[in-house]
Amino acid sequence: MSSFAPHITEPCLDLLPEEILDITLDKMQSAGIKPVEWRTLLYRRMNVPRIVSNYSFLVPDEDLNRASDLLEDIGLPRSTPSKFSLTVGGDMQAKGRFHCLKRSAIAALDQYIVLYPLSFATLSLSELSEKPTQYSELYRCSHILVPHPSAVYASLMRMMLRYPPHSTIWSILQADIAELVLYHLMGYTLETLPSEDDDDGDAESEDEHRRIDVAISTIREWGLRKERTEWEEWMGFALSSSVRGGPLCLPPEGTS
Repeated sequence: MSSFAPHITEPCLDLLPEEILDITLDKMQSAGIKPVEWRTLLYRRMNVPRIVSNYSFLVPDEDLNRASDLLEDIGLPRSTPSKFSLTVGGDMQAKGRFHCLKRSAIAALDQYIVLYPLSFATLSLSELSEKPTQYSELYRCSHILVPHPSAVYASLMRMMLRYPPHSTIWSILQADIAELVLYHLMGYTLETLPSEDDDDGDAESEDEHRRIDVAISTIREWGLRKERTEWEEWMGFALSSSVRGGPLCLPPEGTS
């Protein structure tokens, strides 16, 4: 018998973490709680090749306690982040409700469902839409709320404005945007990333310029099509700078 989720009454006792997740999200939705896909699962949807360690979701602020209680009721105990985790992860650790999904012999390999209040991500309901999903072959949770692509970038930049430059959480968010720019906006894959060892420099440069042009065009379109995202003009300048290889130029605090 598995050592995790002992209270989930499903026919199969040897459930994979993805299957436990599928069941849990279905139970949340059945209880009237609307989770929002966030961080690693969302980034993977946007073609960022991240390995899934934890499963992060946003829930409406007023439903956070109820959602956390539901996870405990079905056998996913809540864990308190260590002082080291709080130091390394900042508010990504402090603001989340960590519910253990799978224990490992090595604590660092434990897997969690992490719930955050929707307000933490600065997202509004108008920036979300329902998308099909497939977390496991159980197919219990068939749809999930997902931020529009432009809203993902906008929310991360809005979050960055809350923190001092180069602080722990600021650096985490900056790294997230850099990955999204590379794999989502510019369309690279692990196989097509430019390498210093490549001999065909001219062709590689031409390809990079083409990717930059496509990414800039997408950002401009977001600026014109503001109805789905709370997009501000400075966001387009900041992202365009990042696409061109420059710094992510955020406005000074209080001027956005």
